[in-house]
Amino acid sequence: MTNGGFESNTTIPNGLGQFYKAEGWGNANSASASPDYFHYAGNVASDLPETPMAIVHPFAGSAAMGLIACGRAGLNIREYLTYDFPIPLAAGQKYVVRFNLTNGVKTTVSNAGLGVDKIGVHFADMPLQQTGYDPINATPDFVINEVFYSKTWTSYSFVFEPTTPKEQFVFGLFGDDSSKQIEAREGADPACAYVFIDDIRIIAVPDNYDPMEEHPDRNDHQKEPDVLVNQQANDPWFIPNSFTPTDDNDVNDVFKPIANRVSAWEFSVFNLWGEKLFSTTDINEGWDGKFFDKICENGSYIWLVEYLDPTSDDPRAKRIRQGTFTLLR
Repeated sequence: MTNGGFESNTTIPNGLGQFYKAEGWGNANSASASPDYFHYAGNVASDLPETPMAIVHPFAGSAAMGLIACGRAGLNIREYLTYDFPIPLAAGQKYVVRFNLTNGVKTTVSNAGLGVDKIGVHFADMPLQQTGYDPINATPDFVINEVFYSKTWTSYSFVFEPTTPKEQFVFGLFGDDSSKQIEAREGADPACAYVFIDDIRIIAVPDNYDPMEEHPDRNDHQKEPDVLVNQQANDPWFIPNSFTPTDDNDVNDVFKPIANRVSAWEFSVFNLWGEKLFSTTDINEGWDGKFFDKICENGSYIWLVEYLDPTSDDPRAKRIRQGTFTLLR
């Protein structure tokens, strides 16, 4: 997923229903249901933080997407957000999936205010087709079982292992209203459950990762590793792919990207369940392998860098790079 934060766009939105301006995103090909693309630089009804539905700042970056999860009980109104993978998710490969949701702070003119359970994610073998605002009858691969209603951002993560190649990510409320709890949470007569989503990430888990094993033996800590780097053309930094914070030789003890010409830098480290272990905006600071002063376990971790692109014509153009690395001790 190359645009999980909705930062890349064909043009800045200037009205509601312009989901298609966020590169890569769709609406299950409905002729009616149209999620809303919001951006700090948007205008008319599409600007942040004050939207027609709620006041909300993005979870990260400058943009977010919003959609009607459902209408009043029995109306079976839905909007869905879709993303077609350039390369399908591979069968048998485990992926960590993370996303963030909020309802925002409801404005006085908003007709939102409903909460609903079973909002979820479905990975489709082929692109799905929604008719009008009708529910899509697909089985979600992940659901939020409780009624969701939150004025602040809530993060969700899960591990997904497809049994067949998956071509499409689909977010929304699947199936009709008969099995859903739809509750009025705010306002005198709310008409819909409106949710904002941001910072969606899908990251392949290394084949030898076992989250249930306390001290997994991956045969990757038998010797001091060579410090290799991944470098893509025109990248402004180098990324080490392993480090050894506790081997008593004062070499390769800190993990950090080696940056050259970037600005507005934020570097973060997560475990494979999406928990943030470290974050800094100091370009010279790296991670020492600790979380609350305790050395973390051997294994794979996720790095993420957000920065302003010095090569872009837009000085506000934020880029996100991420990948995995190995802690050896």
